Amino acid sequence: MRQIFSVLLLASVSGCLVYSDGGPPAPPVNSAPWFEFADAGCFWDGGYADYVWYFDVDVDDDLGTIDVQSVWADVYDDATGELADSFELYPEVGKTWYSAWIGSTTWLDPAYPYYAVVIGAEDSEAAIGSTTVYPIPCF
Repeated sequence: MRQIFSVLLLASVSGCLVYSDGGPPAPPVNSAPWFEFADAGCFWDGGYADYVWYFDVDVDDDLGTIDVQSVWADVYDDATGELADSFELYPEVGKTWYSAWIGSTTWLDPAYPYYAVVIGAEDSEAAIGSTTVYPIPCF
């Protein structure tokens, strides 16, 4: 009898229990990047003797800022809906992406008051987020 009790005790100690909550876990959902700050505009630069257009954003992602792969700014004529010019932004420190372009190298008119800047960001899984800003004319 003692031998049977020892075998039963040993079997109960070495066994394991498996619990199920109803199926396999759902795969993680990738969210598009989002913008915490976005700005666009232009200013006069005496050194270049020209206007400079700038695009400045803080962008984040559920998987962290390192997951953001590219950021760009598409400038549209808000009155006609036509694309006026496109610009690539470059990573700075942390969440910030920025670029500045000398006015004479763009198709943009610093006095035109009807631009809409659509800023887009893409992450490593091709999810795209966007936001729109309206720059104030330079003069």
